Amino acid sequence: MTAAGFSYNPTLKSFYESSDSGSGRSSNPDMENDGSISLKVGETPQSSYTQSVKNSYRDYDDAALIVLSRIGGEGWDLPRKMVDKNGNLVEGARDANDHYLQLDQNETDLIKAVCDEFEKVIVIINSSSPIELGFLDDPEHYAYHENIGAVIWIGAPGDTGIMSLGRILNGDVNPSGRIPDTYARDFKKDPTWFNFGNNLIPNGQDHLSVKDKKTTYIYSYVDYEEGIYV
Repeated sequence: MTAAGFSYNPTLKSFYESSDSGSGRSSNPDMENDGSISLKVGETPQSSYTQSVKNSYRDYDDAALIVLSRIGGEGWDLPRKMVDKNGNLVEGARDANDHYLQLDQNETDLIKAVCDEFEKVIVIINSSSPIELGFLDDPEHYAYHENIGAVIWIGAPGDTGIMSLGRILNGDVNPSGRIPDTYARDFKKDPTWFNFGNNLIPNGQDHLSVKDKKTTYIYSYVDYEEGIYV
């Protein structure tokens, strides 16, 4: 952002970099699934924002960026429920039957708080996995707000690719790329929903291999029974 000529709110940056903002999102789980895979988004709850942090907004009120991010990786499917193996809600989850690619409560509260404070809001999707984005254009959605004027999907750009974001925002570069993928408004209505592995059951997404009368678990998988083009 600074390389593109923007200034940022140092008070807010320091807050996010400190433990005051929380412990952050879950790290990538092991490929060895012991039935405990549950992921938290790690967004800071609004109750953690101090008044001094909120007061700093007025000096940087021309525009706000909201970054939404998800992890995902080879060897384990993303959670279909926002609970841990004991049935407890994951930190920030709105409902046990929500899934990891929906906005959680802290993200919903963040969007409302930012849009109430700033007239110009840009959402940055920093995720290789598609997130449910109905809130961008659906007034009936729980996180919809008319002050969101633009959204940019940046995938997982890394240290080098992220340098283009500031150039896009200041108008030096036209973000003319288009993705070939369809983002589902409701993943639960997608036929692939039912074939994801169950991360809350030990080895719930693994092939079984029986050799010498012993059962071993190898290779995590997704069953593409709908065909490779879905």
